[in-house]
Amino acid sequence: MIGELATEFANDTEKMSVVFANSGKASQLRDLSKDLQGKGDDLLANVDQLDVIGELATEFANDTEKMSVVFANSGKASQLRDLSKDLQGKGDDLLANVDQLDVIGDLASEFDNDLSKLDVVFENPQNAGGILDLSKRFGSKHNEILSAVDNIDEVENLANRFEGDASKIETLFDNVDRVVDIKILADKFDDAAASGVEVKPEDVLDNLEHLDDVLALDQKFDGEDGKLMNLYLNPEKAGSLKGLIDRYDQQAEDLIFNLDALDSIEALEQQVDGDSAQMAILLANPEKSNQIKNLS
Repeated sequence: MIGELATEFANDTEKMSVVFANSGKASQLRDLSKDLQGKGDDLLANVDQLDVIGELATEFANDTEKMSVVFANSGKASQLRDLSKDLQGKGDDLLANVDQLDVIGDLASEFDNDLSKLDVVFENPQNAGGILDLSKRFGSKHNEILSAVDNIDEVENLANRFEGDASKIETLFDNVDRVVDIKILADKFDDAAASGVEVKPEDVLDNLEHLDDVLALDQKFDGEDGKLMNLYLNPEKAGSLKGLIDRYDQQAEDLIFNLDALDSIEALEQQVDGDSAQMAILLANPEKSNQIKNLS
């Protein structure tokens, strides 16, 4: 056995001194050197971890390329071995993300080693940190967090804004599929508030049923801050406004500055059955529509 190791290490006296200092592991060192051809020096450098490395060699079917990653990260060998046992069949995924074993280990604990959830993590390792942060803070929302893995930055941003309000957080996770649009509009409301308009980002969550209409109008009036501020102050009017603008686009500016008249305009439109001539007269004076409706 010693002779075989002497041959393995080309009678290098310094290396053999390590062998003699760990003579109780000589058989194990010899066997692993045979199984992992060309890795004798790595094994010798990690002689104190031969049990762990032996288990990992079995896990990775003595694949020398995979074991090279193990040796390059020998300080994490025990952690890699333990996680490989806990997450059966995920050894390759763990090895591919060896630099994130601490985060993955925490997520494995957070998800009770649920492989279906951890598959999402392995498919999106760049978002593992964000997933862990949110999962620790909102433990009952694991499924919602994982479903929004592609937009984890937006979820974190909005969760940070609304964390103090449990009902808002609940609404956010109930609509996690809309986080990109919610954040876009919340940012715009933030900017509007900074300019003195009395709106708040959380107003977006109170008006989610109008989100698509507000965003569509926001795009239409892009850059026209005066018009947009009027819209942001009255998001509940977005549906009626968009519908009227879709039908009477040339009067868009008059409509957005007369939001309090939209109900009357829609009612009068029904009365005249959408007659274009009569609607042209009405829309030329939208501020009078309430008065006209009361007289009609």
